[in-house]
Amino acid sequence: MNENIPTIQPRQADWQILGKLELPINPETEEQLRSWLVELLAPLNLQAELLIRIIRSAEEAGSFGETGLFHFFVFILKAEGSNGNWGFFRIAKSRYAPEDDRPPVSIIEFYIYNET
Repeated sequence: MNENIPTIQPRQADWQILGKLELPINPETEEQLRSWLVELLAPLNLQAELLIRIIRSAEEAGSFGETGLFHFFVFILKAEGSNGNWGFFRIAKSRYAPEDDRPPVSIIEFYIYNET
């Protein structure tokens, strides 16, 4: 992992960063991402269907481009008195300038919340 991962602050104080990961795009990226997400989200005891949806969403977000870096962030909002039903949404951002010598960078944010 690289210390140059951008700092992301959740928009609401109640959101907490659960994890962050930087991956270069290469043939192992998808497997590394999948393994990281499974390990990171294991303590939440998510239903298998939701975990699969999150992993597929991450793979879709990371499926463009052949060079560059991906920065993955996972935020969590755990509400008091929740009923154990979880949901998520994803925000994808890109930075690429053809005149820039740096590789393209994609920032993928996952927000996982439990419903009350």
